Amino acid sequence: RDVGQLLDVDSLQEMARVYVDAMRGIQPRGPYLLGGWSMGGLVALEMARVFEEQGDEVELLALIDSVVPGRKTMLDGLGLLAWFMRDLLATSSRVCNLDLSGLEHLDDAARLTAVLERAKAQNAIAQDVTAEQLGRLSRVFVRHSAAMDAYAPTPVRAPVLLLDAADSEERERVAPWKRLTSSLKHHRIAGNHYSILDEPHVATLAKRLGAALRDK
Repeated sequence: RDVGQLLDVDSLQEMARVYVDAMRGIQPRGPYLLGGWSMGGLVALEMARVFEEQGDEVELLALIDSVVPGRKTMLDGLGLLAWFMRDLLATSSRVCNLDLSGLEHLDDAARLTAVLERAKAQNAIAQDVTAEQLGRLSRVFVRHSAAMDAYAPTPVRAPVLLLDAADSEERERVAPWKRLTSSLKHHRIAGNHYSILDEPHVATLAKRLGAALRDK
């Protein structure tokens, strides 16, 4: 299956197997080095499980402010829409706190249209973005959120490097990962879930990751 079809995948297990197949096309056998940011951390975890199940070794599983394994989002409606827009605007380097008040009585399509109009009014999103485009992205986001909620992680042998954002909203991030590996190193990186990938914090992130790769 082509990696470009990942937008249609409904489970983390299926997504991981797409990536595993793609990696084997380049490097047929291990040992492998895996990593992921946010939801990508859970995908990398499942990839490690698949590789190990198939008899290969994962030398390092690097997790960059990853979603906490086993955490349920427990969001729907406006809560999920707010999360989607926060992610969308933050990853596009746009700073904006959208007001979602007064949308409770609208259906999903009308909510998206209203949110898009408000975002454009604050120049938080490109003016040529259409409601159809935003709707497609939103549907992928909702599908991925459901996939994370449905995912039941299992332990792996791979050593884990956990690089967390110091300003993370999650209070307890280490214990859930300790239950999934016998070898875990944890470092906090200045910044939040998004800014740790930008200067100046990304330099610290790269230093920690580089050290782990040299010491593996």
